Amino acid sequence: MSDKLMITAALGVLAASPAIAQDHDDILADLSLEQLLELEVSSAAKKPQDPDEAASALFVITDEDLRKSGVSTLADALRMAPGVEVTEVDNRITGVAMRGFNWHFTNKLLVLIDGREVYQPSVTGIFWDQQVVPLEDIQRIEIVRGPSATIWGSTAVNGVINIVTKHAVDTLNGHVTIETSTHERHRVFARYGFKVGDSGAMRIYGVGRKIPSLVDEYGDDINDGGELSQLGFRLDLEPGYSDTLTFQGDLQYLSTDSTTGTFLFADQNTFSSYEDEGNSWNLLGRWVHDFSDSNVVTIQGYYNYQERSELATAMDASTFNIDASHYLEATSRLDFVYGAAYRHSADDTSIHGQYTYNPRSFEGDWTSIFGQVDIAVIPDRLHVLLGARTETSPYSDWETQPSLRAIWLGKSNWSVWSAISKAVRPPGRLETSLDATIQTIEPYNPGNPTPLPLDIRLVSDRDYEVEEMIAYEMGARKTWADGSRLDIAAYQQVYEKLILVESGSLAPVYTQYPDGNVYPTSLEYILTITNTSRGGRLSGLEASYTRDITDHWSMALAGDWRDNDLKYLQINPSGQPDPDNRISYGDSPGWQLSLRNDFELSSSIDASIWLRHVPELDLQRAPAYTDLDLRVSWRPSDTLEVSLVGENLLEDKRLEMYSAVYPSPKGYVERRLVAKLGLRF
Repeated sequence: MSDKLMITAALGVLAASPAIAQDHDDILADLSLEQLLELEVSSAAKKPQDPDEAASALFVITDEDLRKSGVSTLADALRMAPGVEVTEVDNRITGVAMRGFNWHFTNKLLVLIDGREVYQPSVTGIFWDQQVVPLEDIQRIEIVRGPSATIWGSTAVNGVINIVTKHAVDTLNGHVTIETSTHERHRVFARYGFKVGDSGAMRIYGVGRKIPSLVDEYGDDINDGGELSQLGFRLDLEPGYSDTLTFQGDLQYLSTDSTTGTFLFADQNTFSSYEDEGNSWNLLGRWVHDFSDSNVVTIQGYYNYQERSELATAMDASTFNIDASHYLEATSRLDFVYGAAYRHSADDTSIHGQYTYNPRSFEGDWTSIFGQVDIAVIPDRLHVLLGARTETSPYSDWETQPSLRAIWLGKSNWSVWSAISKAVRPPGRLETSLDATIQTIEPYNPGNPTPLPLDIRLVSDRDYEVEEMIAYEMGARKTWADGSRLDIAAYQQVYEKLILVESGSLAPVYTQYPDGNVYPTSLEYILTITNTSRGGRLSGLEASYTRDITDHWSMALAGDWRDNDLKYLQINPSGQPDPDNRISYGDSPGWQLSLRNDFELSSSIDASIWLRHVPELDLQRAPAYTDLDLRVSWRPSDTLEVSLVGENLLEDKRLEMYSAVYPSPKGYVERRLVAKLGLRF
């Protein structure tokens, strides 16, 4: 795809824009006070609330945080939060997780974009390369660490990331961003917002990205670059004083290259290049009716369609979801949130050669109901929350996920909270349908001294159960008079019936010859994706501290530490220990640390310094790294901003994680210099 095609989406927005800009103040005057002052979060309890009153481990990334950080992707923005693990495998695959289990397709994390779930059941995870929410449109990112299954369902085992985009009224008129960098990473974004009638607003946008290839240890491209184009819109209407309607949609085209080899565990591999494509679109509608400020009904539905071809795999997948919830403040000491949801997912896969799904096609339904009550045991001091969700899926009967939470609100802007909750995760399509030959070892070599070829197969167990987890959490928050804020959370999560890879035994494969005799023609070593008898315990601490050191200098410190006894499988058909030949369902660092400093150097110039450290990954032995990013921004007017960002300044390149799903070269992230131009009109 040419560079011209890459930016067509963005430039097309301006061509379709109305010639006359609408007045922002007109729409602001039409909005309710609640909308104008909507600074609450909703992810922790599925109702608007002050972040300091949430009985959960909560962190919020604001739109100003995004601007000052200088990040260009959603995944990089998430590195600001404590307890969130982000690893770039290659330019198509990014691992994002909370509280362990990080790998390509994290299956214990719920990610929402304006209420639309982006989890893909077909791969039991998320395609992060296709989550291209324009950072310019994001109002905030709410991150809830720990199980939130009572409110959000079985995907929210270890946490929730809720990306909330701006109301259309906040994005009136035009906005263009042009970004270029070393190593041919480019981005163009264009948006136009306008008034619709007397009480509505709409924006349309386009974004185009050119994605450079990562490099190998010698600095040579590993041929995994690509291009992406996306168009989208958001329409917000208020047909009546008590009603709000929102409609959103996106259309995306992705073209990338990939490189893979024949053998997953071979030290010496011959790699081949492929051209991959992905197309997707989605539509969402939401109706909110306010009977009063304390009596609100929300009904939302969305449809998501995705086509993707990758390596020897082609997939068509669709999801339809509808959910309804009711928030009711029954008395001054008692409020309820309850609702129901239904989802239908279908896919059709065409996988050739080494990898197959059996059955090839799939359709299934998910149904759930939930409720949570908030009791003010001592008004404005002690709140207790009791809740439960029961859910059924194609892979499980009705499963109940209860929670008990409590928070004490002190008089001097401090609070303490604790929680005990249960979450379950049914297996997904990948875990119930995969049949893959992940390596063939020829006869008479160190990995196979026999005279027969050896196939290593990875297959799904059809006799499965749900994973179960019980979490024990507690935390504390304190805000001082000068605005400094400390937030600490501790947890222990106990897992049972984990779905992992179990080793098998070596067995011959027999073939009947024309003479009627049966002879062994090969050997098989079968690894099985199944519920294990092993469980595990994961404990940790997470903390963040923010402070305005002076009127022109602010600091944000975030860190986390974890310890676990989850067991990972070592794979070697000969039975000999081999630490380089292992498969697991995740690989996370034992701790992380992030320090951001923002400076206002003058009325028009600001700067940021972001320092992070990530230690060695235990399983893959990806080395520890320290990352330094610098940003300087000049805003000569309210409509123009020019910034320069230096990324990964302490090393010429770094390895964050490499593929454990299919054989591919190890991809190193290079040092980059990024220039950005932002224009509003």
